[in-house]
Amino acid sequence: MRFSAPANLVALSVIVAPVLRFLDLGYNADIRLPDVGPPDRLIAGFFPELFGKTMEEGDLLSSDVVTKTPANGGREMTYYEFELAKKRRVAMTATGNRVFILSLAPKGSVGARKHGGELQRIAESFEVEASVVKPL
Repeated sequence: MRFSAPANLVALSVIVAPVLRFLDLGYNADIRLPDVGPPDRLIAGFFPELFGKTMEEGDLLSSDVVTKTPANGGREMTYYEFELAKKRRVAMTATGNRVFILSLAPKGSVGARKHGGELQRIAESFEVEASVVKPL
């Protein structure tokens, strides 16, 4: 499932992908992101879907593993946050039997200059509440 809201200068997408793509689990599995794989494996696996090409050396500038506790006091969630070449940002997490991915990309150098810091703040604010997502 894919949702997107492109603007004139920035493209934003949210992808919801089944973990069965990475793991052989039952349909009612309730996994977390570290169960699916390490950050480098996941960004490389989704890079073609997100950006239309395979990941090359130099595309990944930095990655971070962040643990967030939802404001409603729910279960802690692990997030992978990526800074990529061309000011692109990706944040992902997993719960239930789905991987949730937020992708942000400026459209050209004007979008990168105008919205680089904003893209970082949006990616860092990405959250999914585990209690909302029920396994199928």
